[in-house]
Amino acid sequence: MNGLNNTIYGINNSIDGVNNAIYGIKNPLCGIVKAKNDINNAIYSIVNGLKNGMNGLKLLIPQIALLKPFMALTISFVELTMQLMELIMPSVALKIQFME
Repeated sequence: MNGLNNTIYGINNSIDGVNNAIYGIKNPLCGIVKAKNDINNAIYSIVNGLKNGMNGLKLLIPQIALLKPFMALTISFVELTMQLMELIMPSVALKIQFME
């Protein structure tokens, strides 16, 4: 009876060994599939990020074009201020000399 039990036990162990081998083969394959999916998701995210960035730029360019006249006006105002400063500075310099 012991011999029969040992044989059955050995067969069960063999079946477990086969199942473990199948699981061992299947596990890395699942890992590879998951890694492939992760890579695909990463690529998808990068592509979507680039698309969204390009769409954002497309929306931003007309707004920059709208700001252009205001920027020119601001630059003109700064230039005018600089010219006024150049006109005022000699008189300030004269006042400083007079005060000394």
